[in-house]
Amino acid sequence: MTSPAGSLVSTMRSIRVTRVTRAFAAVLAVAAAALPCGGAAMAMTVPAETSITVTPIADTAASTRIAIALTGEAQVRRAQVTLGDIAHVEAGDAATRASLEALPLGSAPLAGETAELTRATLARWIALRLGIAPADIVWRGAQASRISVAARTVTGELVARQASETLRAWLARDGARIDLNVAQTPHDLTVPVGTLELKPRRLSDTASDAALLARHMSVWVDVWVDGRFVRTVPVSFDVSVTAPAYVATEPLKAGQTLDGSAVEVRDVQWSGRSAPPMRPSDNDEAHTSMAALRLRRPLETGDVLTARTVETTPLVARGDWAMLSESHAGVRLESRAEVLEDGRLGDRVQVRLRHAKSAITARVTGAGTVEVLP
Repeated sequence: MTSPAGSLVSTMRSIRVTRVTRAFAAVLAVAAAALPCGGAAMAMTVPAETSITVTPIADTAASTRIAIALTGEAQVRRAQVTLGDIAHVEAGDAATRASLEALPLGSAPLAGETAELTRATLARWIALRLGIAPADIVWRGAQASRISVAARTVTGELVARQASETLRAWLARDGARIDLNVAQTPHDLTVPVGTLELKPRRLSDTASDAALLARHMSVWVDVWVDGRFVRTVPVSFDVSVTAPAYVATEPLKAGQTLDGSAVEVRDVQWSGRSAPPMRPSDNDEAHTSMAALRLRRPLETGDVLTARTVETTPLVARGDWAMLSESHAGVRLESRAEVLEDGRLGDRVQVRLRHAKSAITARVTGAGTVEVLP
């Protein structure tokens, strides 16, 4: 992209920068092409689509009275840096001074980093954006301005505490004791001065019982300052959860129906188990009663009940005799039949009438009752 140097001063021209790097190289390339002098990179950034409008100063006499005193060390508090942030500007008229002070130089460097802008670099940028020739500016102060962001330190302990509170609330259960230990405290952070927000990322609406089995968990915390995202910090925890669950009070056999004397509620360790223990809330009025459960495999005294160790007791069981009913033309017939497979309410099972050689299919209607399918 090339343009005669004289046209920057005499006309208003809009130049589109289509490729920008973090070092402000694209802007300087435009300035270097527009003026005879070369351009050096500056460690600043501008938006990827930047319209550069060159506005000539109408009063040439006024422009010759421009003086810019550059600050050697400039600490900024805004995301976008202007010339007024790093220099004191004097001009013959208020409009010229305001234009120079408001001249955007790009995005501020990251917290903990610096960017350096020299007089020559700024002179080319002023000529490109405002049409003021370098010869019309009297420079004072430092030869270059080193720009940094006003920063503060956020301790790793603060980030870890925020993550811990979020994880503890997510894992909370009635009667549960949750112990969280930070595996490694995050390093302290250097962030810009401003309104700090620590936003732990959402885990889910609620933690399932299976989540209580994990021994190690991580929470990602997003750091924001003045509504701008700064960075993300992961915080890892060693987790230990103790909560109430049903435990066998005596040796129990596979197929045995549970009752109040066979199990009791105790506080047990959940973390590290392969399946969630059965807890008291699993046995409230909305759930199947313990008396309606039987064991799938034998348990020893002190073993914890899980969904893998119990199943609902069938209403009809293989080998039992059930009452088989059949309705025909308004007449209901009943007879005893041998049950050939376990069945729960609504299940279809095979049954065989006394002295019959073949089986028929029936639907389970209740405890010990089945009906012939129509």
